[in-house]
Amino acid sequence: HWKRMGLEHSFQISRVVIDPHHPDTVLVAAMGSPWQDSDDRGVYRTTDGGATWQKVLYVGPSVGIADLAMNPENPQVLFAAAYRFRRTPWSYSDGGPEDAIYKSTDGGMTWQKLSGHGLPEKPVTRIGLAIAPSEPNTVYAVMGSDEGVLWRSDDAGEHWDLVSKDQEVDVRPFYFSHIAVDPKNPNHILALSNDLEESHDGGHTFHAIAKQIHGDHHTLWIDPDGSGRIIEGNDGG
Repeated sequence: HWKRMGLEHSFQISRVVIDPHHPDTVLVAAMGSPWQDSDDRGVYRTTDGGATWQKVLYVGPSVGIADLAMNPENPQVLFAAAYRFRRTPWSYSDGGPEDAIYKSTDGGMTWQKLSGHGLPEKPVTRIGLAIAPSEPNTVYAVMGSDEGVLWRSDDAGEHWDLVSKDQEVDVRPFYFSHIAVDPKNPNHILALSNDLEESHDGGHTFHAIAKQIHGDHHTLWIDPDGSGRIIEGNDGG
């Protein structure tokens, strides 16, 4: 059974994260309408299981939140990805100076835009985020940028290193931009793109796996118990 819990005008929701210690505390990343400017986008937060919501991060009427990641050991630490985009019946445009990673250290109440310290300086388009469950200070950011594709931080976003320029990791950033980290190994990561790309060295090198299934990969679940089971979703029907 399901009950509607609000945010009806947010149009598209890219991510929902739940505080593992206080499950009535939930944060939602809202992309908003692809067709027009709207104030109903940003990061929303509830502490009463969705009965009421507070908009805690808002960048602008044409800038949605493409991804959201919560530190599983310290849910006060979160990362959000701001993304300018617009769809028309005949075209699609994305990317702008507002595209950036934001960090919160107070459970999402306030946010700081991250810049410099190794991150690209130019507008980057859509960003995907992932925190390593076994080493929560390790954060990955995959994005479309002239400077590269995949960045990694090992100090919770204070400093970043470019680890890959391999375009196969994120062939079409507006369409993919999704990374997943092995729950038991922070250096074992999977990138969802035309192919399912795997790295065993923290993103420095990748190779395509699961070639026997349809390509066009968009979602992934890795068993947190470490069984090795993976559930993958693609556009192959």
